[in-house]
Formats: sequence, structure tokens, C-alpha cells
Amino acid sequence: MLYIAAAHLAGREERFNSLTIFAAQADFTEAGEIRALLGESMFAQLEALMHKRGVLEAQQMGSAFAALRSGDLIWGPLVDRYFLGTVTDHAAPWKSVYKIHRLNGGDVTFALTTGGHNAGIVSGPVHPRRKHQVHTRRRGDHYMDPETWQATVPVENGSWWPEWVDWLKARSSGQTNPPALGSPRKGYRPLRDAPGEYILER
Repeated sequence: MLYIAAAHLAGREERFNSLTIFAAQADFTEAGEIRALLGESMFAQLEALMHKRGVLEAQQMGSAFAALRSGDLIWGPLVDRYFLGTVTDHAAPWKSVYKIHRLNGGDVTFALTTGGHNAGIVSGPVHPRRKHQVHTRRRGDHYMDPETWQATVPVENGSWWPEWVDWLKARSSGQTNPPALGSPRKGYRPLRDAPGEYILER
């Protein structure tokens, strides 16, 4: 939806200076293992569940991710238990995400980090086991295929977050106070500070 909104606004107004996408595909022809969970019956089941409960609970999300990496998250732990014995992104393969270079003619800064779909993104600023690669393709530069990109872009130790913060600062207009919460005049009082009450409910 963010891709669509950005494309819609691009020809009409300059609403934002940058756009950050986390392991998100714009071209789903190589969607990876998640295709096993995409189908009419699955969509119908999800729609019924969302209509009844309003949210997907942690158990459903956890089961879906476990199914996508059954070797690591289901069978591996079972073998260990009973017999004592985003380079790896299973939901959005990085080469599929990399296709944004062909879909966007402007500047694209692409970051590739070690870890899976979650751990690769949630990578605190001090993370000794993480490595990352970052490169900016400028408007008009020749296309570089993903294999060449991975082989030539220098590998840096640590989290990619500090570099992302610097990238955001260079494209931001500065800090400002956040908007007021709620709308008391319309009867919507603030319940509590972010992230809100719902996150505490079970």
C-alpha cells in the first residue's frame, strides 16, 4: 500500500522526502516459500478469523512463520528435544526485494543484512553478530544484477541501524513536537501514551 501511495503522490505533490521499506516486495513473481500459504482457501480462512476476532493473534503469526521454516523451527527443535542432538529471509527473498531497482527510476539505497525476516530487521544498534551491505544507486546509473551487487558492495560489521539513522537525518527537515493524541472535542480522549492499551491486552 505504501508503494502505491508513493507512486500516486509522486506526480501530484512532494509530500515526503524519503521512503523506507522493510523486506517488502513490489514484484511477487519470486515470492519465496510464503507462496505455500497463499491461496483462496487460506484467504477465506483469514477473512473469517479477522471478521470474528479483529486481529491475528501471536499464535497464528508464530505458526505461520514456523511453517515457512519448518526445518529450523519445527523439525529441528523436535529432533533436539527427543534425540539430544534477511540473507536467509523466508518471507521476502532479498533478490525479489532487490527488484525495486528496476521498478524505481530514482535514487535507491539498498541495504542487505544478515539474519532472517524478523531478526535481520530488528537489529539493535549494538549487535556484534550482524553484518550488512549498503549501496545507493543514483538516478541514471547502470543496473547492477543482485549477484554482482552482493559480490562487490563492501561488507560492514554490526547493525545497519546507525547508517539508516544517518540516511534519515540527511532527508529530514528536523525534529518537531508530535501531534496531540485523541480528539477530545469529538469525544475521543487519549487512553494512554503510545503504543496504547491494545498492546497490553491478551
